[in-house]
Amino acid sequence: MSQATRKWEKDPDASLYYVFDFAQKTNKTGYGEDYLIQGEQLSSFEIETHPDLVIDESSLTADNTQLLLLVSGGYSGNTYNITCRINTTFGQTDDFTKQIVIREK
Repeated sequence: MSQATRKWEKDPDASLYYVFDFAQKTNKTGYGEDYLIQGEQLSSFEIETHPDLVIDESSLTADNTQLLLLVSGGYSGNTYNITCRINTTFGQTDDFTKQIVIREK
């Protein structure tokens, strides 16, 4: 099942970091609950997106509860999906999709 969350925005010329956070309450990023169960961590991930976007870097952070992406590319006015398929240390597999909107210049 794919989980949809809010949209990200970026300038077409920017190269910026974005975070998929699966322990939002624990990491104190302003949300009321965690996706991961206490003690659970991300064990692996795969990223899929449109060829117009470039994932320059991707890594697990925050005790393997967040996925950090460095994203560049995209064309002004377009909206792209970035899907993250995760596997966890407790055997969960799930897809999460965020949209990234490329602002007009």
